[in-house]
Amino acid sequence: LTRDRTNAFSVFGQNFADDRLKTLNSAAEIIDGGGFGTDVTFEGYFLRANYFFDSKYLLSASLRVDGSSRFGADSRYGIFPAVSAGWVLSEEPWMEGNFFDFLKLRASWGISGNAAIGNFDARGLIAFGNDYNMIPGYQFSQLENNELEWEKSETIDFGLDFEFLNNRVRGSLAYYTRYTRDLLLNTPLPYSIGFISPSIAQNVGEIRNQGFEFSLDVDVIKTPDVLWTIGVNGATLDNEVTKLVDNNNDGNQHSTRYLSDADFLRLRNLQIGYTFKNIGKNRNSIRIFAAGQNLLLWTKFDGLDPEASGQTATGFRQGDLFFSRPQTRSYTFGINLFL
Repeated sequence: LTRDRTNAFSVFGQNFADDRLKTLNSAAEIIDGGGFGTDVTFEGYFLRANYFFDSKYLLSASLRVDGSSRFGADSRYGIFPAVSAGWVLSEEPWMEGNFFDFLKLRASWGISGNAAIGNFDARGLIAFGNDYNMIPGYQFSQLENNELEWEKSETIDFGLDFEFLNNRVRGSLAYYTRYTRDLLLNTPLPYSIGFISPSIAQNVGEIRNQGFEFSLDVDVIKTPDVLWTIGVNGATLDNEVTKLVDNNNDGNQHSTRYLSDADFLRLRNLQIGYTFKNIGKNRNSIRIFAAGQNLLLWTKFDGLDPEASGQTATGFRQGDLFFSRPQTRSYTFGINLFL
């Protein structure tokens, strides 16, 4: 059980006798003040079981039950199961003397939840402070949704891990598909209902994404004195929005004129180094290295960087190029002394 409570208050003053006087009790006039408080509670239960047999059969299952005060009174708890299995084929007798030093098949399935919304998005709210002529007033600001519940993502993963040539070549290959439903989105409402911001938080929309993930490490040189390893990893992503609120065809939506294909291949990190060992009577070591980040980029993207995160009046948005800049390219050279 976790609980996060935040309270903040502010008071503003003006007309100080001296610029060195910076506390409120030195202000000749208190001109403004305000405060707010927020509170959120999460409650969770977790159960997990693992089974291993003969060092080659692996099975794991888990169950989470999570609750959050952010959701509607009727839908605060979500149930999230998961199961995974593995088979180490290289431990089988009929695999002895095979090309592979290690070979494992694995698969998993699970459901996870997302509660990344405001603390009171499911509540009916009233906004005070709408005063007129020194008479206090209020206004309805948000509709209640007691059925607002967890956003859920169901993921299926199949993978293969391998090692061969006396473990000098190591890698993995996996395919995954993720189906997200009950997206937590603000659904627009007509202005005629008389609210300040006519929208309501609902579980609407579905997203499907799938792709491959791979990694490969190769020990090009492996001796007692020299180890040179080359590694590469990457992933593909096919992301598709399969369902949204009923009005996405409302033309008031953003135009696709400035959408651009953001597929890319980037050389993100590269490091080359060499270690001189057993130097002097104390058998010290010296390592010299050179490293670079974001050295190369292959893409047909029209903007400066396909991973841009743009700044808007309300913050940052992934994929928006407004006020964005490309990722920094950097070079590093160094010497490490081991005394």
